[in-house]
Amino acid sequence: MKSTDNYINNSLFNRLRIAKKNELLHIQQSVDNRPKKYKFSIIMAVYGVEKYLDEAILSIINQTIGFENNVQLILVNDETPDSSDVIAKKYCDQFPNNIVYLEQFNSGQAAARNYGMQFSEGEFLNFLDPDDWITKDTLNEIWQAYKKNADYKIFGIPMRMFEAVDRDHPLNRYRNKTGGVNIQNHPQATVNHSGTSFFHHSLFGPNDLFNEELVVGEDAFLVSELVLRAGKYYVVASGKYMYRKRSTGDSTLNGVEENPLRYHAQITKQMIIPIQTKYADSEGNIHPWLQNAYLYELGWQFKKKERPTPLKEKKMWDEYVKDLITVLSYIDDEVIQNSEWLNRDQINGVLYLKHNHHFPNWNILNVPRKINGNIVFDDESRTRLYGLTADIRGVYVRNNELYMNGIINSVIPWKALEFEISNERDESLPVKRMVKVQEQKYLLGEKVGEPLGFSTILSREIIENSKRLFLIVTVGDFRRKVQLRISNWKTAPFNTMLQNSGYLEVGNRYITFDEEKKQFNVLNKSKKNLMILQKRLFNQLNNIQRFDSQYLKRLIVRATRQKRINHRKGIVISLYSDRVERADDNAEVLIEYANKHRIPGKKLKNYFILDKTSGDFERLKKKNINVIPFQSEKHLELFLIADYIISSQANDSEWVPFWNQQNLNFALSVGNQPQRIFLQHGITGQKNISNWIRRHEKNLAMFITTTDQETKIITNPENGYEYDKAIVKQLGFARHDRLELPKNDNRQAYTILIAPTTRHYLENLVNQDGTLVSDVPIDQFVFFKNWRLALDNIRQLVANFDNINLKLMPHPLLRPFENLFGTSEDELVDYSSRYVDVINNSDMIISDFSSLVYEFAITNKPVVYFDFEDKMSGTWDKKPDRLEKNTLGPVVKEPCMLSRVVADIISKNFVNQEEYTQKNNNFFKYRDKNNSKRIFEEIYGGKHDK
Repeated sequence: MKSTDNYINNSLFNRLRIAKKNELLHIQQSVDNRPKKYKFSIIMAVYGVEKYLDEAILSIINQTIGFENNVQLILVNDETPDSSDVIAKKYCDQFPNNIVYLEQFNSGQAAARNYGMQFSEGEFLNFLDPDDWITKDTLNEIWQAYKKNADYKIFGIPMRMFEAVDRDHPLNRYRNKTGGVNIQNHPQATVNHSGTSFFHHSLFGPNDLFNEELVVGEDAFLVSELVLRAGKYYVVASGKYMYRKRSTGDSTLNGVEENPLRYHAQITKQMIIPIQTKYADSEGNIHPWLQNAYLYELGWQFKKKERPTPLKEKKMWDEYVKDLITVLSYIDDEVIQNSEWLNRDQINGVLYLKHNHHFPNWNILNVPRKINGNIVFDDESRTRLYGLTADIRGVYVRNNELYMNGIINSVIPWKALEFEISNERDESLPVKRMVKVQEQKYLLGEKVGEPLGFSTILSREIIENSKRLFLIVTVGDFRRKVQLRISNWKTAPFNTMLQNSGYLEVGNRYITFDEEKKQFNVLNKSKKNLMILQKRLFNQLNNIQRFDSQYLKRLIVRATRQKRINHRKGIVISLYSDRVERADDNAEVLIEYANKHRIPGKKLKNYFILDKTSGDFERLKKKNINVIPFQSEKHLELFLIADYIISSQANDSEWVPFWNQQNLNFALSVGNQPQRIFLQHGITGQKNISNWIRRHEKNLAMFITTTDQETKIITNPENGYEYDKAIVKQLGFARHDRLELPKNDNRQAYTILIAPTTRHYLENLVNQDGTLVSDVPIDQFVFFKNWRLALDNIRQLVANFDNINLKLMPHPLLRPFENLFGTSEDELVDYSSRYVDVINNSDMIISDFSSLVYEFAITNKPVVYFDFEDKMSGTWDKKPDRLEKNTLGPVVKEPCMLSRVVADIISKNFVNQEEYTQKNNNFFKYRDKNNSKRIFEEIYGGKHDK
């Protein structure tokens, strides 16, 4: 490596690293003794981050506190194999007084940070990861907080994860409010990340270094020492650390789980040695805050569903378990029992491991009575059940029958149990089991819990002959009543927000939930009982300040009356919708069909729900579609009496009125549960989205599919969707009925459509007024860099042809970012353009994940996937054969290769390859343009008249 005037080579330091540790520490200058020229020193270890380094560095340079006068940036090149060093040197040359560029032989992140600390000249030290970034006001907010609270030596900010996932970090629960945190009073307020923490230089002594022997967790090792020393820290909730969970899976953490040093050696060096030499008192006790910190660190390993490969070797597993038992011996039972990072089954398993020195054996059911308060096994393997609780996830009425499903958390394998619904006369109805594989509970690959899914259907006759309903569990000759609990606020009408004050109608009975006795009660349908139930609901509504409770009362009473009138007259109310702000999808096509046809004996009244500001609002009215403004009073009134909600979207916010006002929609659906028909927008199956759309979350009455593969995936119990073929109907998409096949004549012009999809993390970068946040170098994001390069290459290619047009249609959520694609207005598809027109007028599509690829595939137009993030390898359950079968065009990962693939398609006059033509023919079940007819008949029943 070469060094220049502005760059410092670390060959001397690397020679010193082979010396004894005490010699190295002896010569290292204390952080605290050096003069402070800056308010902040940001130290960054640089290795293999050429895609992200610009973002990280610019987020520091663009800080509103003023970079040149207040911030020192130290970049340590850990012998990076890519061009990260070039990027680092570029900024060092621009800011030679502020940026220190260092080089060392590849020694790891900890060594790089330790080396960088020797050159720090800031009041506060921070260790930003080179693929992350902080928001522009962060340093200024911290400095202002410090000036007012100078007795605090550690300042922390919240962390937001982005890219592969989009959510707040779990530790944010202690960082959502600005103020001081005393670890004695708040021992669960864990701090373990040096990037989200800013440490005053006075905290550091000459021995305070990142542990270079750890393969992971060097942050927690040093941070724990500093937090214990300070005894408190200050949260600045207005700052934000953006933590990149790489979609490419190539970060340091992604590969560390297969490193043998991650386990026995890691725990010994990070926890056991420090405990025994430093932290434990004479009685073997350690600080409660440190206990929680260690339990949090171990929790990431405890939660694993599979045992990591290194631990499959018996010797290493035995050593590791011994280490775990040693660490757990210093963690109080109370700390484990109150853990916020483990579920109840995992907590029980950890306690068992601590006291019995081995993991609980699921197969022989050896569960001690001290650990689990619900189920106890004695020496003779007889089972006793105590206070089992069942979470009711869904309760609804269909055709005068009561449907109910839920989950029991139990350590008993479900095969050993029998379920039944019973009433006060001990009459029972067997319950159909639903196995939810995804919800099984594991502790380091060892099963410690198996939630038991159950579902049942109660006939009108059973309901009308009962006064109380409850769940019974039987094990052998032991029979026990299970307490019912409604913990999901979506379990309409038993809304937890309104203390489960709702009710349902089944035949001549009302179903209510008894919160005290944990059971369902059955009441006679009478005017007196109706008044009692509505009064109970109204009392809860009075507690909600945003609404006129008297208006709501009148609305509910009127809706109850109108439903009965509609039922008597055969009136069927259907609310159709696509997106809130736009139509032009499956729902629009289907309502057009429904308006032209009728069902004998039924009076169909169809309404389309749409934001009044939408450009489609007036267009639909001109087509004689009854359009109702979204979240209008009329929408709310119709919602309360609707028989069907028919939508291409499944997000509750897309179809429910007043979603943003305390979720009253569920409480207000008292006595009315419209059947939800999900028409879909895209094709389910590429990724498992069961956590979002499973039955106990969405309670869909019908789930429309279009391919054999997605139908099999959704109805397979092991995938967790909880739907069967009675719900999932493979009928095709209504919007496919309007697509045109490619013209076979010699066209005069061709159009290439490019359709990038959005990324969830980008939504955080748009202000409420639609402008972009100014503190983030968004144009340097890998996402935009790759798309810009790809577009530039294709433009150069298309420039050679007079009859080929390039059109860019980003996902609607990407509209604020459209300038970052480097495109002109002529290339951009007008946002008001209809999808069907764009598709029919285009000859091929390039996209990453847009559902539009299926519109092109079903009409046999060329499809090209631009997968620069390698996301497709994680689709279709990560099974290569499924991926190959369901990929309807070539997959390209590099921008330069993309233009070559497009050139090949152009040379063939946009005629699809035979390979993909055959795939398209096998992929779709229906291509007859009768999808709307099939769906209409399935929803409303039977054949219909025009």
